[in-house]
Amino acid sequence: MCRIFLFLLCIPLSLSALPVKIKGSTALPGQLVRVIVVKDYISGADSLIASAKTDFKGSFDLTFPLEATEVSQIAIGLHRCQLLLKPGSAYELSFLFNQGTSPAAYFDPQPLEVSVKSATDQGLQEQFGKLNFIYNTFVVQRFAIAQRYGRADLYDSLRLAMQTEVPASNDSFLESYRFYKLASIAVPIKKMIPHQIFSVFFKNKPKQLRNPEYMAMLDQYFGDYFLSTSKETSFDGFILASSQGFKSLTKYLSEDPLFEGEPALRELVMLMHLDRLFHHPAFAKGAIRQILNEVSSSSRYLDHRRIAENIIVTREHLTFGSPAPPIRLLDAAGNDALPDKLSAKLLALVFVKENCEVCLRLLEQLSPINEKYADQVKMLVVSTKSGFAAVKAEMEKRESGLEVVHTGDDILAYERYNIKVFPEIVLLFPDRRIAMSPAPSENIDYHIGRFLR
Repeated sequence: MCRIFLFLLCIPLSLSALPVKIKGSTALPGQLVRVIVVKDYISGADSLIASAKTDFKGSFDLTFPLEATEVSQIAIGLHRCQLLLKPGSAYELSFLFNQGTSPAAYFDPQPLEVSVKSATDQGLQEQFGKLNFIYNTFVVQRFAIAQRYGRADLYDSLRLAMQTEVPASNDSFLESYRFYKLASIAVPIKKMIPHQIFSVFFKNKPKQLRNPEYMAMLDQYFGDYFLSTSKETSFDGFILASSQGFKSLTKYLSEDPLFEGEPALRELVMLMHLDRLFHHPAFAKGAIRQILNEVSSSSRYLDHRRIAENIIVTREHLTFGSPAPPIRLLDAAGNDALPDKLSAKLLALVFVKENCEVCLRLLEQLSPINEKYADQVKMLVVSTKSGFAAVKAEMEKRESGLEVVHTGDDILAYERYNIKVFPEIVLLFPDRRIAMSPAPSENIDYHIGRFLR
């Protein structure tokens, strides 16, 4: 019997996962398709769990294991949309790119829309969509007046509308999602204070680190609690306790009785504070990182260890002196435009988009700066492969002298460099370390100059 018990203990958790199948159709052939979940809702780090490419018709098939119901993102190229996925379910999806009329960034103004043609998830995705639609409609139409005048009756109407359109189900994730979705509205309408919020919505309740509404509400009302709301702790006290390590900080925060009997929640809120304060100049260099290192190695809670590791990676990404993410830049002939070794002291990458008036105005300003620092700075205008011809034609028409390159098939370079709007400037040292990312376009001459001194 003991041998059987030990064998069961050794079975990896991944064996509890069930396959999810997605059959999708788009209008774009040869596009990278990804399924992405959030590693944790404090660091916000992404985790890729499946990927494929659309075929010549724009279709794709994906099968991957999933342990629990997850709010996921389906990404096609750089465009994303949200989908609730349930283990053991199959989905047939259709995707539409809403191109719009205004030329702007890849991420925000051209949303990817998804239509669920069929699903074997017992209607979970449809119910999830209805809850969000009812909530968003209330926020737009009634929340302002409900909050201003404490109209609890309007809150009750929202709750009843959700119950009518989406009756209570046996799915624990959906019901918890509904509970904290409503809670986020109840708190400001009912003018609840932190002690009431904690008592009603968090104390003696299951910790739901994979529920985005639970984590968003915890962060909203307690993400800076020890620095601004608590009467027993203060910013100066937080700094002093932090300088003495993880145990000292934990002991200091325990002086506030709010989290008494809830050490896991206290530590989770502490991690939210550390995430926000990671680069705060009031702390000694490396102090916050040291505490997170201690959490990642000695916390009683495995999830907290992982969150601490994720915070470090996320907060140190694209910071001064950190290794630059890999990027390959190609010229018109498809040859490498970025040599292994640069004679220049600095590399300036100017990410632009075709048909972008703001980008063209910036490039006109950069042309004389490029001439001024020609011997010390290598400046490259970076476009996507599809937009390369249009951007290059504009540069030649203006005789700017700027060199235009493209990222080829490596579209994810934009995500690695966190390029969400255009134009965006990134400064790199010749040894491929980050000098500044992003660099402000308004004073780029000054910033280039100070790195060359």
